[in-house]
Amino acid sequence: MSSKSRLSLLALVIVGIVAIGSAGSFLLMNRGPDVTTTMTGQTWVTTRSATSSLVVIFRVFGKVFFDYNGNGRPDPKEPDVPNVVVALDGRNVTATNSTGWYVIDSVPQGSYRIRPYAPKNFRYMCESAAEFRRVEEGYRISVINETRKDIGLMEGFLTLPFQISSPIDISDHFDHDPGIDGMWWNGRRLVGSRGHSPPHTHPGIDFVMPKGTVLVAAVSGKVTGINTSPNSVYWIAVSIQDGYGMTYLHIEKPLVTVGTYVERGQPIALSGDTGSPGSPHLEFQLWRFMSDGKHYCIDPYSPIPEVPKGAWIAGDWQWYPSNETWVSQGYWTRLNQPQYLE
Repeated sequence: MSSKSRLSLLALVIVGIVAIGSAGSFLLMNRGPDVTTTMTGQTWVTTRSATSSLVVIFRVFGKVFFDYNGNGRPDPKEPDVPNVVVALDGRNVTATNSTGWYVIDSVPQGSYRIRPYAPKNFRYMCESAAEFRRVEEGYRISVINETRKDIGLMEGFLTLPFQISSPIDISDHFDHDPGIDGMWWNGRRLVGSRGHSPPHTHPGIDFVMPKGTVLVAAVSGKVTGINTSPNSVYWIAVSIQDGYGMTYLHIEKPLVTVGTYVERGQPIALSGDTGSPGSPHLEFQLWRFMSDGKHYCIDPYSPIPEVPKGAWIAGDWQWYPSNETWVSQGYWTRLNQPQYLE
């Protein structure tokens, strides 16, 4: 073979090596014998003798988006969240672009913790309808190949407790002022006690709906209580996390049993009028169990500045005035704009 031919062959070999190195995953290794490279699908797989050192590296990528419905999937109407710093094992390595995508290159095989540093209004996140968590917790990911990790950001964790096809109206909101009956989250007042006992007290939201409407879990959690005692208000209670829980009152019958773990959107009861004959509706309550051993009923909506901030203490229904964050921050996935799961 001529000298010119040998140089041409060498150039082709170099080009081939560069092409292999830029396709799919990347490989870092020490030189040694017995190296075999094959193509499987779209990934180059390299095997090597036990005496050689091999580090296989991949990309971790995904989309960060405003998850209105809390299902962990980027749906068409849900906006991207740009300029979110993404950390891997506590090290800020990249940020989302204008369309919400991030890419982390050169990640060796292994287990990592990934966390988005989102704007402060995003307090929660999820990867599916089965769970949610505070953004500072992050997620554990296992990197064994090219790894996609989408993260849905939410302002609160609640979606509506019924399906989008359900015909509903709201008769009463959470009452924010023990001296004025019907001071709602938005400053609107409603005159007349509507039969609340004691007067000027309403620790939930009344959704008017036909009897037998399917009620769904507004967030994932564990069913901790059910009451179907004759001649009483039937209810079902779900413990969420971090001391939070929710109660569905006036139901016709439960569809799950105590101890069941339910996912967001899962049917859990049928609406009724127990304890309120002739007035079928769901009273939806959000509460938090505190270190003093009491349950505080709070409003899923965040009140405007002119509205008193506080909670109703379950049992004796005394008003607890407070500006604490857990009382006033709001709990719908989209602040003051409750969304359906669908």
